[in-house]
This record gives sequence, C-alpha cells and structure tokens, in this order.
Amino acid sequence: TIASAMPGTSIKSTLPTVIDGLYEVVAGDNVLYVDTTGRYLVIGSIYDLKDDKDLSAARREEVRRASAASGAPQPSTAIDAVPLEAAITVGAGDRSLTVITDPGCAWCRRLWLESLKSLSGVRVNHLLLSGTPEALGILCARDPGAALGRAFEVSATTAKTPVPSARCQSAAQAKIARVARFAERIGAVGTPVLIRDDGAIHAGFLGRDALMDWLGDDTDAS
Repeated sequence: TIASAMPGTSIKSTLPTVIDGLYEVVAGDNVLYVDTTGRYLVIGSIYDLKDDKDLSAARREEVRRASAASGAPQPSTAIDAVPLEAAITVGAGDRSLTVITDPGCAWCRRLWLESLKSLSGVRVNHLLLSGTPEALGILCARDPGAALGRAFEVSATTAKTPVPSARCQSAAQAKIARVARFAERIGAVGTPVLIRDDGAIHAGFLGRDALMDWLGDDTDAS
C-alpha cells in the first residue's frame, strides 16, 4: 500500500517506528514517515523527549553510512555547494559551521539558545529554509544576524522585524529558493541540519556538549 502510494519513489525499506501506526520509509538517503494507509506523509524528525534524543537523526546517519559502505554514488561534498551568498553569517574564526534553519522551528531555537549562542572561534552560516513574513523580515533587516538572534531569543512570532520593501522581499525569496535547492541537493529534510567545514552532515538538534564533540576538540564555547 505504501509503495503504491508513492509511485516513482525508490523505496529501500519500510519499518515500523516507536509510534503506533507510523512507518519509516527509507528512500535514497532520506528517512520519511507514512501512516499504514499510505495517505499521509510526514517529513521531519521523531524526538524522544524523555531521553532528549533525535531518533530520526540517528537513523539518517545509519542510512548514510550504509549507503557509503555499499559503494553507492555519493552527492558532491556538501560544503562546496553551500550558497554562502544566501547565508546570514554570525561569529568569526578559522572554522565554519553551516546550519539550515527556520526561525519558527522550536528545535532550531533550542539549538541557538543552548549550543550556538555561546559558540566562539567558529563562523556560523545560517541558511533560512522558511518563506514566512518573519523570515523575510530577518533577511531584509539592517543587521540580519542580530534580527535572527532576536527571533530565537523571544520566538519568531513575537519578535518585531520591520516590514521589508517589495524589492527586498523579492531578493530574500530568491535566497530562500537557493537554500531550498541546496537542501534538496544534499538530501536534507526538515530543520535544523548542520554541515561541518569538512562536509559532514548532521540532521537534527545537538546539545552543547554533543556539538563540541562533533565539531572537534579545538572548538570553544564560552
């Protein structure tokens, strides 16, 4: 039923999840979710709030490693394709971290507050994957980095960002479209998605200590 509901999609496997009635579908290097009827598709992550763990991120990493081990063709190095012209860059340093994010995403907000806000010695390139008025306002702000920080600090729905001009809205929408194409190219589904400066990809939230470990020992958090 699931396969017939997704014609043209190369499905590698279908497995039950921890949620009754919800099945994991591996298509390419993507991990998606569908109900038993194949009518409803869920794109995103399953989080275990009790254990504070992103279950989907762990599965995506397993799928990626299995694909690499099988000798399957891999996408070009993600870091080489990052659309930096569409990024909001915060911080400075010899190392870089790219984050596909959404100012209205609760886990993106938590990532900012708990992990990215105190990060030092790293340039963080934020790529907005959201076409909401709040996102457009952030991209069109005089200081987009500060505007993004305010949105995460007080939540995007209550942060006050000026209404952008029609010309700036058009430019901002073009940037978001470039981010969407990049996300599709690397197989990123949902937000947040983190890309290290060596091209390694992590889908989902990382706490402060886990982020430090993932980035390497020479990363500092104040």
